[in-house]
Amino acid sequence: PHETLSRGRGNPRILTLTLTNSDLRVKDEPAATEFMHALSLLFPEGETMFVKSVLHYLPRLVDKGNSDSPAARHIRMFVAQEYRHAALHERYNKEIVGEQFGHDVEAIQAAVAARLKFEHSSFSHEFQLATTCALEHFTAMMAHFLLGTARGREYLGMFDPFHRKVWTWHAKEEMEHKGVAFDVYQAVCGSYWVRTLSMIRTTAIFILCIILIYLKLLWGRGLLFKPATWWASFKLLLVRPGLLPSLVVPWLDYFRPGFHPWDQNDNTLINGSTDPEMETVPSRL
Repeated sequence: PHETLSRGRGNPRILTLTLTNSDLRVKDEPAATEFMHALSLLFPEGETMFVKSVLHYLPRLVDKGNSDSPAARHIRMFVAQEYRHAALHERYNKEIVGEQFGHDVEAIQAAVAARLKFEHSSFSHEFQLATTCALEHFTAMMAHFLLGTARGREYLGMFDPFHRKVWTWHAKEEMEHKGVAFDVYQAVCGSYWVRTLSMIRTTAIFILCIILIYLKLLWGRGLLFKPATWWASFKLLLVRPGLLPSLVVPWLDYFRPGFHPWDQNDNTLINGSTDPEMETVPSRL
């Protein structure tokens, strides 16, 4: 039942970065810079939630004495990668978004944590895992857009070297483990209706959270009421690079019976040229 867990074959990459003394912007585009900051502010708490929702089912999926099974190995990879993402973005948010850009990172992350605490206390473990599957699909869609489309690569090319390194690293690992939570869900629940209803609900909440955080960041920099900011935001999301239109087809594909994240094979993107400062290491819990 866990054969599909072997589709993503990779290990966490260690990313060595200096977080200070850089021009940490997306090429003269404050709106794009703050949009990436808004995404980053969701990751520490979000990635931790993903891990907890998967690990809850680990005893059911992995027999004692069989800790080197494909299921166990890929769950370990998923956990190690997500914890690395959470740790990097926690530091990034504190030292870059907070200290260098002057945003109230603690307040924003506390609001995100409160929202996720409500989710944890209000819904079943199965529904929480379905939510993780939905959000993992979002991160995989955005990762594929960034590395696998001409407009995404053009957008990535606008990033300063620091941003480009961080988001390339994160995108590759999101694509690499994109099927793990989904396979766990299929093994322990598998309900089409729970999965799809969760995606609809999660989409609305995810977009609302991004909008609220983004607006707060723009407000903090005195950019919120400038026409140039709204025009730049419109172009970013709807024209060029046009993130939202690029997500419509893969988002709809999630509602197809028989859907699996690895129907979109991203191995070429995952195994493409890697920054020399990134190295792969064995994953361990």
